[in-house]
Amino acid sequence: MAITIRAHHVWSIGEARADEIQGVDGDALSALDVSAYRRLIVLLEDTVADLESRAAKVYRKPLANADARLRRDRGRWALDCEARARRACQRAEMARKDNEDA
Repeated sequence: MAITIRAHHVWSIGEARADEIQGVDGDALSALDVSAYRRLIVLLEDTVADLESRAAKVYRKPLANADARLRRDRGRWALDCEARARRACQRAEMARKDNEDA
């Protein structure tokens, strides 16, 4: 997926430059449109938030025969996952807002 995005980026820049040289600024701006990338960011951040939240729930499940250190570590890992999930939700919301404002 990353290679495809990078390739599309290079193609878009090339198209925009060619359009600018030809004096077709409207086409150049179309080649530089980022709304699809913002939608992808929202999708990816929502996915990250969901997976991190699910991981936190797994870490919070009680384990039979777990010693105090493992229970403490799993609690800390759950907190870390929850914090990352919150940040992913915030980034997704910012991208949504950017899409609305564009």
